[in-house]
Amino acid sequence: MKVGPEKTFQSVVIGLVTFIHAAYLLYIVKQGKADSTILDKMEGMGYMIILMLLITAVFWGSQRVLEQDFIIHGNTTEGGGGGTTIHRKFYPNVALVSTFAAQTWFSTLALLSEMGVVYALMFWKDDLIADSGSGFDGFENFSSGGNAPAPYANGAGASSEPAHYNDL
Repeated sequence: MKVGPEKTFQSVVIGLVTFIHAAYLLYIVKQGKADSTILDKMEGMGYMIILMLLITAVFWGSQRVLEQDFIIHGNTTEGGGGGTTIHRKFYPNVALVSTFAAQTWFSTLALLSEMGVVYALMFWKDDLIADSGSGFDGFENFSSGGNAPAPYANGAGASSEPAHYNDL
């Protein structure tokens, strides 16, 4: 016996989404394309992935517990009531216990890893925006927009008092 394809499909899809999320986050940080809009979207995706991974970890953990309970209390015969002659024998599938245990560990590890990624994204979001890998160009979101210089710039069009800068 083996694990059903619908259960495996769920885990594979969530694993691919998690991997693509982490790879794209690494790509935008390394390329210096991290701005507040993209990082907010990546943080929101991270929350959704955490929820999906939590559901997956609980699912595989409950499958593992159910199979272990079936090994202890299983191996029974069920007879039909009311004079029928239908008898079914239930045998636990001991080979699936290690599969469910591995699925539980990997889904829990993925959940903890994604929680770490989202925490790091929340904690260092301002630093990632400010240090986008291309000098001071990453500070453009602190200005009023358009071609207006950032408040720290002392160039044409800059007032003596930074009107758009907030260091809170």
